[in-house]
Amino acid sequence: MKAADLAYLSLVRRSSSSLLAVLAIAAAIGVSGTLVVLQETMSETFSNREQGIDVLIGPKSSGLQLLLDGLYFSAREGEIIGYQLQKTIKEEVGPKLIVPFALFAEHQGVPLIGTDDSILDWLKHQGRFHGKMVARGRWFNLHTDDPEVVLGARAAQTLGVGPDDRFRAFSNLTGRDGKPIWDRTVRVVGVLAETGQPHDGAMFTPIENAWEAHYKGYEEGIVHPGKKVSGVSWFSVVLDPDKMDQLEEMRALVQGRSVAQFIEVDRELNWLRSFLGQGRNLTGAMAILSLFLASTVLLLLFVERSEMTRRELGLYRALGYSRKEISMSILWESFYLGVVGLSLGMILERVAHLMVRSIWNPPWLSVAPWPSSTLIFLWISTLAVILLIPSVAIFRLYRIAASEALAAS
Repeated sequence: MKAADLAYLSLVRRSSSSLLAVLAIAAAIGVSGTLVVLQETMSETFSNREQGIDVLIGPKSSGLQLLLDGLYFSAREGEIIGYQLQKTIKEEVGPKLIVPFALFAEHQGVPLIGTDDSILDWLKHQGRFHGKMVARGRWFNLHTDDPEVVLGARAAQTLGVGPDDRFRAFSNLTGRDGKPIWDRTVRVVGVLAETGQPHDGAMFTPIENAWEAHYKGYEEGIVHPGKKVSGVSWFSVVLDPDKMDQLEEMRALVQGRSVAQFIEVDRELNWLRSFLGQGRNLTGAMAILSLFLASTVLLLLFVERSEMTRRELGLYRALGYSRKEISMSILWESFYLGVVGLSLGMILERVAHLMVRSIWNPPWLSVAPWPSSTLIFLWISTLAVILLIPSVAIFRLYRIAASEALAAS
């Protein structure tokens, strides 16, 4: 292990350069890995999902924001439109289904959403249940002492609760007194069967409970629009395939209102898929650029190493190191730098991923327990490149030896 020991001593002697190389590798792996994971997660999330929803109607925002709100139950509390729009659309357009959702509270990050019994028809329309819709317990009732909630399968697992359990749910909006505008003990009465859809991670309760929070929010001036109406965060709409021109009629009806927005789910998803396709190319370019910069730093490090070896070659030989051992020590240096930098980069990538979830907490962003094949390929390729870079220093070392042999002859 003389070569490995020599490599370690060389890296310690050039600690500043070694640290710079490790940080460059770690940054390259962290940045490129984070980009790859985010791109893969979004592509998988939006590429083949069958939503069973034709139209989303919600407060004015970007189309992408409303799409994420409606498909992943992530709406912002306090941004609402009037519930009476449901009746107007039913009477004037007549879609197959129009379901109200009002996100107004949460418990341990699980959203509590007010809705009415039309959600049952919507869940049946999705056709994801292979048996009973409510796997345990029953559907909620109105006018009870403690608000009743029905949990999605994943929400029940996350919270570790089941029928007849109670816990406190509260709004993230606070009034002038610093207290949540809605803070109540709720009672679990049912758990839905698992479907693999986003609603598995939500809780549902009668929409009147949401309106209770909205009315308090109006009094505090923190719920928009600023007038006292029964509100919803969005409507999910399923069109009637037997009726023509429903889409345009609904668009005209909604767009004539100052606070409401209308999007076609398929059109928004197609745009998003196209964007993600372009993002894949951008992600690849950014990953290559970051790895190129790290490789450049390593190349400069090993050019410096070859110069040092040239100056101290006689000393190494006097200490008993052969030309082969000196060459192997250079390879060991690249291996040390690669392993340490790669390990640190993996940690940075995972920390960045977790920070995105903790700060932004997008419901479509998951944390996979194992790295993807693309990420593993990226790591292996990076390590291979790192091990190839010192060939410059080794080549120069052999040129020096050849020149000395020629001069001696």
